Amino acid sequence: MRKLLSSLILVSALTLTSCSDSGSDSSKTSDSSNSASDAQADAKSVIGTWKQEDSASEDGWMEASITDDVITIEWVMDNGENRMIYWIGTFDAQAAASGETVTSNRDTVATASEWMAASSDKKDFSIDDDALTFKVAIEDKEFTTHMKKVKDDPTTIRELKSTDFGQTFKNGVLDVPAAKFEITDHRVIKPGEPGNEIGEKPLLVFNYDVTNKTDETLTTTDFVVYFTAIQDNDPNKVNELDLGSYIDPETDDTQLEQIKKGGTVAGTIAYELDDLTTPVDLVATKSFSQEEIGRQTFELN
Repeated sequence: MRKLLSSLILVSALTLTSCSDSGSDSSKTSDSSNSASDAQADAKSVIGTWKQEDSASEDGWMEASITDDVITIEWVMDNGENRMIYWIGTFDAQAAASGETVTSNRDTVATASEWMAASSDKKDFSIDDDALTFKVAIEDKEFTTHMKKVKDDPTTIRELKSTDFGQTFKNGVLDVPAAKFEITDHRVIKPGEPGNEIGEKPLLVFNYDVTNKTDETLTTTDFVVYFTAIQDNDPNKVNELDLGSYIDPETDDTQLEQIKKGGTVAGTIAYELDDLTTPVDLVATKSFSQEEIGRQTFELN
């Protein structure tokens, strides 16, 4: 993902020249209605669409849509024909307009399936000299992006779904804001046995239940978004197992069906084993990220 991002859009290290404040009115009024009007006016100066001004790409840039309480940032490609989410999170437009650094909490549910989205849980934004600035990580480098406001209306408006960062994997249960995956069984199927008649390698098969916590699109195949299987039998490298070909007649018809909010559907997945003695670690990570949530070891006998 990071390599693709860097080829699509590069952020140059531009330094914006700061200018002095235009001054502030030292007189204050106790009229609450006036104070509210001032606050609305300040927030309005931030609300709208902001466009990256330091992109190295001619037909690609980043774009931020800000409401009074939500910021949405997108990768804009092909001169606007394609868009992909980078960030959706909380925002305080009034605080930003007042010169404060605003820490945004990422909407973990809305960004869970966005493969070009940032994986960090929080991101700082500030507005200085009419420029919106924040940091973007591409591969192993971090850049500061600068944006200028281009219109008063947000191009993209999102409602927050969840900013809960709670994620655990223990006792065979992965619990994340978007879903719950519960492993109900695992077994080894050798070559030639039912379900693995044409395979050359033994298969480690997991049965599991998936519960959808939101109204976002979720199927049992989303298992691969969160889990990686590792068989630690190589002294030099991490041996990540490949997916195996296996069809479970009890779950095959429901693998691609959308799970309703609050609904639970059974799923099956298989991995090709390299030997029949080394245990397999099932590693859970945050969606489209290398940040580990937890792991569990499964014996093969």
